Amino acid sequence: MQIKKIPVIMMIIALLCTTALAESPRSGSIDKHLGVQSIDFGSKKQAQTLLDFIESEPSKSEYRLIYVTEIDLVIFGCDFNKGVLFRVHQRKGNHGTQEGWQGYILERLESAAEGGSLNDTPSGKIPGIYETF
Repeated sequence: MQIKKIPVIMMIIALLCTTALAESPRSGSIDKHLGVQSIDFGSKKQAQTLLDFIESEPSKSEYRLIYVTEIDLVIFGCDFNKGVLFRVHQRKGNHGTQEGWQGYILERLESAAEGGSLNDTPSGKIPGIYETF
C-alpha cells in the first residue's frame, strides 16, 4: 500500500478555508424583550444580560435588549459591525437620552458586568457620548 503525500500548499488551503468558516463575519440583528424591569436594572445587570444574550446567539452583528420601567422605554445594545455600544432612554413626550461608546464592546460589557464602568477599556477610561433629545 502506497501512502500519498498531500502537498503542503493543499494543507495550507484547507487550514485557511477551515479558519475562514470558523471566523465568518457576524450578520443580522436580534432583539430580546425583557418586559417590565425595575429602575434599578442598571449598567451591571444590563451588561451581564447583554453578554449572556451575545453568548446565546453568537453569529449576530447587532443585539438589542428592550424593556420598560415605570418612567421610560430602554434599548441597550451593540453593533459589532460599527463597533458601537448604545443605550437609549425614551420617555413620554418623545424626549429622553441616548448614549454611545465606540470600540471595545466586549471589554466594556465585561467591566460593567463585574461592577466597573462601560467607560473602562484596555486602553484606560474612554467615556461615551451622552445626548438629550
